[in-house]
Amino acid sequence: MLEGGLSYDKWQFMVGPEIHSQIGMLKYMSKDLDGAQKHFAKASARNYMAKAMQGALHYQRKDFPAMKRSFEAAVTAGKKEPLVWAVYAWCLVQNKEKDEALRVLGRGVEANPSDEKLKNSLSALQNDKKLKMKPYEPMWWQFGLETPPPQMLGGGGGGRRVQFNPRR
Repeated sequence: MLEGGLSYDKWQFMVGPEIHSQIGMLKYMSKDLDGAQKHFAKASARNYMAKAMQGALHYQRKDFPAMKRSFEAAVTAGKKEPLVWAVYAWCLVQNKEKDEALRVLGRGVEANPSDEKLKNSLSALQNDKKLKMKPYEPMWWQFGLETPPPQMLGGGGGGRRVQFNPRR
């Protein structure tokens, strides 16, 4: 359905890049990384979540220079979104670039001085503690960088199961 909207690209400014952003994110979350990468290449630079997912995709493929470029675009467009700063820092920590991660979180706190989650993440890293992503749940799980706990996967936790039925 979204791909059908691409026909409006020549009629409406920025429609094409935004639709490519949405398709890329959907393909990324459904683990079609090649399809996601094609759409992210045409995605809007203003869609910080698409740029962050593109950074996570590059991280998974171990293309660290491209990862940093994507995350820099994400934090530029979404400087008020703590999750984007945290995911960027998490990827850097996993790549053994703790000093760079500290600088990223420092910039995030500077851009969001009242955000306690970012302050706590920065403090944990400064004190040689693990960077915990629990405060950024459930949005954190859409990046697919860690396996969610069983209760998030629909097994065992006694939570409600939500089923979506397509409209006809």
